[in-house]
Amino acid sequence: MATEYEALADSLKQYEEQLAQIQLAVATTEPLSDRDSLLVLQDQMTHLIALTKENMTQLRNKSTDTVQNLSNCNGEEDNSETEDLNSSSHNSSETTFDEIKKDFQSLEGLKCQAPYSHAWGSSSYHNAIVSGVESMEGTNSIGAIQVRVFFTNPVSKEMVPCEQYFEGTCRFSDDDCRYSHGHMVPLSDLKEYSEPDFSAVQPGVKALVKASNNLWAHATVIALNDDGRCEVKFETNGIETTVDLQHILPLVESEENLAAEDSSDTDVPEPLWDPNMVERALSNPSASVLGEWEKHTKGIGSRLMAQMGYVTGSGLGKFGEGRIEPVEAVILPPGKSLDHCMNLREKAGENGNMFSVERRLKKIRKRQERQRIKQYEEDKGKKDVFSFLNTHLSGNAANSSPRITTAKTAAVPGTSSLKTQSARGLNVASLQIGEGIRRAERDLAHLNESLSRHSKGSVTYKTLLAKQEEKKKELMMLKTSECAVNNERSQRNDYKKMTTF
Repeated sequence: MATEYEALADSLKQYEEQLAQIQLAVATTEPLSDRDSLLVLQDQMTHLIALTKENMTQLRNKSTDTVQNLSNCNGEEDNSETEDLNSSSHNSSETTFDEIKKDFQSLEGLKCQAPYSHAWGSSSYHNAIVSGVESMEGTNSIGAIQVRVFFTNPVSKEMVPCEQYFEGTCRFSDDDCRYSHGHMVPLSDLKEYSEPDFSAVQPGVKALVKASNNLWAHATVIALNDDGRCEVKFETNGIETTVDLQHILPLVESEENLAAEDSSDTDVPEPLWDPNMVERALSNPSASVLGEWEKHTKGIGSRLMAQMGYVTGSGLGKFGEGRIEPVEAVILPPGKSLDHCMNLREKAGENGNMFSVERRLKKIRKRQERQRIKQYEEDKGKKDVFSFLNTHLSGNAANSSPRITTAKTAAVPGTSSLKTQSARGLNVASLQIGEGIRRAERDLAHLNESLSRHSKGSVTYKTLLAKQEEKKKELMMLKTSECAVNNERSQRNDYKKMTTF
């Protein structure tokens, strides 16, 4: 008997929780048909709680009487009375549950507003129709009851009802079908159905309009025709079309939003900026305007900064202590290293143009190249001591005198001119020729190094290659002259040894 009493106590606790939820739903629901259904359900739940309390009282009293008259009462009679009490309580509970189930089944076809969570995370309420109530077995409260709804103004493909589902021919499950097989919503989340106010359809009004793909999109009413049709313009693609009035759902602001706007109008807005910041901005005008490039765009960035309290001309930061001048984008020469760009920037200065500096450097390099070529041509025309000796020796070798007929004299170029030189003159000529050879070899090494730094086929490479050939010829002539002088000196030494006794 104690177990039965505890079971009734647990049932009473659940009934009281359900009654509290029903009362909350009645308080938040507008006086329409669903409110009447909730009121009926509230009365039935109150009656069920009263019956449960009465059964508990009878069971408690019966238990007390049984303890007091244990010696005089028949146990079988007590058991029969208890069974009758339990059966009556059980029958009354089953009757009340069946009545509640019938009331919930009457919700099918009810118009309401149900929430829908979009793929991008936002949630909003849309007009819908209740298709049915899911199984209430195992539910302990009204808030846990799920209803299946279909949206009447779908704004995405996932909200469009599946026609094959209504006909029972859809081959896909609820999760795999591209269209909706019904959206499961808790009963406590449903709101009152929003009847479309067609009297509010006027030019300039925002509304949801049914498009050709059965989706409802945001549009603006342009004009009203005499035949009851309306001209609208969709906001997404800007297409203008004519639709029937029943395919328009005007978007009317709710009373809560209107009340919030009225209260905001009466409040005195506080200034977003600091007067000291404004004074600082006026006293320190900047050379350029921050966000000046936004004249080519919609300027959303500047408007957002102004709403957050930014004063044009002041510095960044909460107190305007940040930078005032905007950071400008710098265009660097293409294909150049960072070191090269930094050198150009240093030569250009703070406000200089790196491209003009690069063009000026190119002009300077071309001018220097022309000067080197010109200097090389001038140097070729000049005659120094070595050129004179080379020319003189080579001239004597080419124009061998017919007066010299010996084979020895003909084999050595320039022998006749060296014969007339004194020993001191031969020594000086040998020193000068040796110095010229060392200088020519050093210049030739520099030319080889310069050739390795330039690409073949360029103008500079060709110029250096010509200089290299000239320098090789000069070195060969100097070595030939050195051999002639050394031979002459050797002959004189040999002759001196032979004539000395």
